[in-house]
Amino acid sequence: MTTGFHNASHHGEREDRILEFAKINRYHVSMVPYLLDKLKKTPDGDGNLLPPGEDGQIAGFRHDPIVMLEYWRNPEATARKFAGDWLLTGDLGRIDEDGYVFFKSRDDDVITSGGYRIGPGEIEECLMGHPAVAMVGVVGVPDAVRTEIVKAFVQLRPEIVGTEALKTDLATYVKTRLAAHEYPREVEFVAELPLTTTGKIMRRELRQLDAERKSAPPLA
Repeated sequence: MTTGFHNASHHGEREDRILEFAKINRYHVSMVPYLLDKLKKTPDGDGNLLPPGEDGQIAGFRHDPIVMLEYWRNPEATARKFAGDWLLTGDLGRIDEDGYVFFKSRDDDVITSGGYRIGPGEIEECLMGHPAVAMVGVVGVPDAVRTEIVKAFVQLRPEIVGTEALKTDLATYVKTRLAAHEYPREVEFVAELPLTTTGKIMRRELRQLDAERKSAPPLA
């Protein structure tokens, strides 16, 4: 099946890895995508359609022939998947005036910190501009005050030694280039990042790694 999807988030050359969006032509895909603001519900349960250029959740119309009818014998899961007549894909992005869809990130990757909703992709793109960084994955980790804080798992270039001073420098690097609430309050150096077979960072595994390390008993 031809989808017209071009992945711009793979991890090949450095110049390619810093790209944030994948571009899809909505007229060359099996399901015609729409942009939905699922955070604002109308009385009948439908989400509001967004105009071109605004960020929202990519959704499919329930009556599109390619859209699923339901989960098998699981009406609760089906109800969570739909907002009125809209199938929520869980993908965030935007649609331009020409009908091109720009994929940004997964909805479950969004970090909620101090009342802000923060996408990890922009922070990863920013950190990839630092000369010490070979690859980076950004996730939200639990915090008693802010709900979550931004944490960056950084794979350094082979010739770079990870130090506390470098962690501070990486945080400052983001803080001076993006919004103040987007900088990583925690930075951890890793030998390698967990990747899918297509080269995408597995953020769920990074969140699990953080939870395991923080729950482990201290060394004697």
